[in-house]
Amino acid sequence: MLPKTTEGRAFALAGLFVIAVLVVFVVQGRALASPYATPFWGTTSASPESALCQVSTLSRVSEGADYGACKSGSGCAAPCDGVVIDVRTGELMVDFTLFTTPGLVGDNMFSVRWRSMLSGASQFGRQALPSWETTAEYVVLNSSDPNANGGHKLLVRRPSGRIDTFGWNGTGYDSPPDALETLSKNVGGAYVLTDKWGRSLPSAAGT
Repeated sequence: MLPKTTEGRAFALAGLFVIAVLVVFVVQGRALASPYATPFWGTTSASPESALCQVSTLSRVSEGADYGACKSGSGCAAPCDGVVIDVRTGELMVDFTLFTTPGLVGDNMFSVRWRSMLSGASQFGRQALPSWETTAEYVVLNSSDPNANGGHKLLVRRPSGRIDTFGWNGTGYDSPPDALETLSKNVGGAYVLTDKWGRSLPSAAGT
């Protein structure tokens, strides 16, 4: 409650102003951010997951799951209480659903995944991956003849946090043993992943 006199009210308002300035410029904590310059993040995991593991799909499990059931026994990650934990490495993964749109077969979910063993940053911040971004990085292995057999490779980064290496054999790309798609380059210069049903996914980058 403010004082009844004019001088008292002015003094009280001045005091409130000083407190507000201290909160904004002194007490306020330091903001931390990661610069975003490239979509090519990395991983520090000593044992990346297989494409067949359920962590490869972006799905958020319901909260309140039984932690006793968080043991997959298959070498893959097991979902627990809204998060995913890799039982082999202890890596923590959390999915944040942004919104969904209706599709012909089912809803299309747009989300962001945070992984504790990622290095680098996306446009969503450090260790955070958007569900709609798949990139292909062209890595030269033979500078004198990159198009020769083994002259370069493509690192495909998936929104799940998995990185697949497709090696160039002189005429096309060899898929990793556990990859579920083939990699090619279309006439427009974009790298395209094609699954066994013929569905294609162009990469977001290819440099």
